[in-house]
Order: sequence, then C-alpha cells, then structure tokens
Amino acid sequence: TYFFMKKILYNYLIFNYIYSIYPNSNGVKLPKKCDYALKLKQIYSVDTLWSKEQIQLDKFTRYCKEKNIALTILFFPFMEDLNLSKKINADNRLAQYCKMNQLKFINISPYISSLTRKQRSASIVDAHASALVHKIVAKKIASLL
Repeated sequence: TYFFMKKILYNYLIFNYIYSIYPNSNGVKLPKKCDYALKLKQIYSVDTLWSKEQIQLDKFTRYCKEKNIALTILFFPFMEDLNLSKKINADNRLAQYCKMNQLKFINISPYISSLTRKQRSASIVDAHASALVHKIVAKKIASLL
C-alpha cells in the first residue's frame, strides 16, 4: 500500500496538495518551523546582517553593470500582512540601496493595498503572491518599458 500511496501522491496534484498541508511524522520528529518573518526582521534591522545582504545585492548590481543590463529591484511585501514590511523597514532599506546604486526600485505595496489578504496570497497555506498580484505587477512593469 505504501508504493500505491506514493504513486498517487507523485502523479495527482490534488492528493499531493492535501498531503502537503497535513504533516505526517510517522513517529519521526518534524523539523523545527522556520519563522521567515523573524529572519527577515533581523536582516533588515541588524546592521551586520543587512551588510551581508548588501554584499549579495552588490553581486547582482555589479554583474548587471558589467553586462550593461538595466536592473530594477521589485519589492514584494509580506502578502499576509502588508504593514509588516514597513515595520521591519525592508522597503526603505531596499529603496535606499537602489538610490545609492542608481537602480530602479518598484514597491508594489501601494498597487495591492486595496486587495484582501485572500486576493493577495496564492492560497490559504501559501503566502506567495497570487496570480492577481502578478498581473498587477506585470502591468506596472509594462508601463515602465
């Protein structure tokens, strides 16, 4: 039966989705949940961590300048809580970085602020941007071209 269940999970997306939202420990200790918001808060509020982040951004910036590619930083806030991004100063840090490096910066928060959380998020268990948000972002990018 294990083989049969595994085959169903790998071949049918609906079963895979259902399986993914109900963790199955089978007596094995589940991994500790990663608090993504806490990690980002630390990156944007602790100067040494922000400096490490800037080093990574510098690599992209340098590559694009070397290849004569116009780089635009597109800022996606937390879809489940738009205000959290402002609270941790993520938008301002990135905007300042872009200004210092003469890069375009697009904060999509104002363009999606009227949407409900359900409209902004991919699903109830996935806080990535929804198709609607991506459509709004695509229109914004197209207007800049």
